[in-house]
Amino acid sequence: MNEKEAENYRQEEIRIAKDIKAANNDLATLKLQLNAAQISKQNKQVYDEIAKEIRAYQARDKSEEIISGFQNLISKSEEEKKHLEQAEELRRRKFIAIVNACLDAKDAIDEEIWEREERERLEMKKVEDSDEDDADDDKKDLMDEN
Repeated sequence: MNEKEAENYRQEEIRIAKDIKAANNDLATLKLQLNAAQISKQNKQVYDEIAKEIRAYQARDKSEEIISGFQNLISKSEEEKKHLEQAEELRRRKFIAIVNACLDAKDAIDEEIWEREERERLEMKKVEDSDEDDADDDKKDLMDEN
């Protein structure tokens, strides 16, 4: 029995060694599966976080609609700006024309005033000259009488 027990012991030892080897192989496989599952779980969490952020934004169609609306608003604003600039330029030209007309009118009035003053001065000179001539004539008449 000793040999039989020794043989059984060796076979049991071989079986146990095979079981340990199989268990180690299973353990290594399970560790790899666990690591893969942990990575998958981590990736899923990251994906869920990104998906949550993405869902916070509007749909692309809605965003494109909003962008299109803003582009239309920009175009209308640019057209309005162009019309306002044209109106401003027209007003500026009219204002300059009015200012020039006022300056021309002032020059004409100043010229009329100068001409009137010149005529009055000449008339006054004529009157003074004629008064002097009359006075000279009166002096001559008086001298002739004396």
